[in-house]
Amino acid sequence: MKIVDQNQAMLRKPTKINKDKIHVVVSIDGRPSVEGFLFVTPGDRIIDLLNDDREFLPLELLSGESVIVRKSEIQMVEPRSEHYMNEPIFTGTSREIFQIDEYTSRESLKRTYEDIIRQLHPKVIADAGLHPALVACAQMLKERLDTSYDEAEGELVRDKMKTDRLHRVNAAMEAEKKRHSTAHKSA
Repeated sequence: MKIVDQNQAMLRKPTKINKDKIHVVVSIDGRPSVEGFLFVTPGDRIIDLLNDDREFLPLELLSGESVIVRKSEIQMVEPRSEHYMNEPIFTGTSREIFQIDEYTSRESLKRTYEDIIRQLHPKVIADAGLHPALVACAQMLKERLDTSYDEAEGELVRDKMKTDRLHRVNAAMEAEKKRHSTAHKSA
């Protein structure tokens, strides 16, 4: 058995785990909201951090000071970071959220909406036993999705009306050309 010199053991560097620094505002029971940074493993989400086995989370304040927050006291975590906030579901137009193009039908829009809601509905989050703050976040997202769906549906209806009108105008122009060319031939 090899005995490691105590000095050698102290010189070894601890394994560093890379983390993404996420800018957030944290609402904590009975206290004012705090703005700072949470750290998540690349590929993980804030929801994963809130639902892991740890009882506490480190939060780096904007001042650079670090504090420890008991997860059970967290009411809501609002991402402020571009890491999350540039997702269409947060900042995009209804066309971006539902990936609408000129070929999207109302039925396709409805299916896309239902697929998203099936995953993010507050009842789904609550039934999974997730933190109440996440249920509140899911409710806010659902309200945004409902509003965006109504806007997108209205846009599709307006686009269809414009397209139909354009087709009628083109058909009328073609009919007029035909009538005009037929009149010239018979004369």
